Amino acid sequence: MAEPSTLTTGATTLISGAALASILPHVDANAAFGAVMGAALVASVNKDLSAWKRFTSFLFSALCGYGGAGEFIARGWAKESFFPALFVALVIVPVALKIIAQAPDIELDKLRAFIVKHLGGTK
Repeated sequence: MAEPSTLTTGATTLISGAALASILPHVDANAAFGAVMGAALVASVNKDLSAWKRFTSFLFSALCGYGGAGEFIARGWAKESFFPALFVALVIVPVALKIIAQAPDIELDKLRAFIVKHLGGTK
């Protein structure tokens, strides 16, 4: 198999650089750093996981932390996004695992009634 030419390599580098340059101004650095710190803590605590499960846990936690920080800011619960991102990244994996463990015992009619009662809506 032939080696990629210099022109192909240069074009690929230029295109990927342009794509990153267009995305990076829209990234909240505080939220990203907080989410990665929380996700790293979550991934490093679980010693009995395989590498893929640890990476998936890290990725899930970091993405949820970054996304959840915006909700804290939008509701006025925080002014900066670092600590909300860190908090959501730390909490999301244990909460998700607890929900998954309880899933077979959940009665959907009672859950729907609870959601309608507390969040509003029609029955």
